[in-house]
Amino acid sequence: MKKKKWWILSLVIAAAAAVLLNRETWSIYLNQSAERAKNEARMRAAEAERTNLLDKKSRLTTPIGQEEQARKQGYHKKGETPLVIRP
Repeated sequence: MKKKKWWILSLVIAAAAAVLLNRETWSIYLNQSAERAKNEARMRAAEAERTNLLDKKSRLTTPIGQEEQARKQGYHKKGETPLVIRP
């Protein structure tokens, strides 16, 4: 019975020592996990922006897209009366 108590006590002490000695390791792990999550969010935002820019580029390479962009900037053809929409 005494052997069993000493064995359990030694296991508890060993576990406590392991936790105590690995505090810094867990701290580093948590910091790296937070940094990874932040970098993944930045990567997703950059990918979304890249996709939007590729879509915009593909629209601007077509004649219809070029005319649409020109009209957004206020250009119109000679002799054309701009349409004014009133709310």
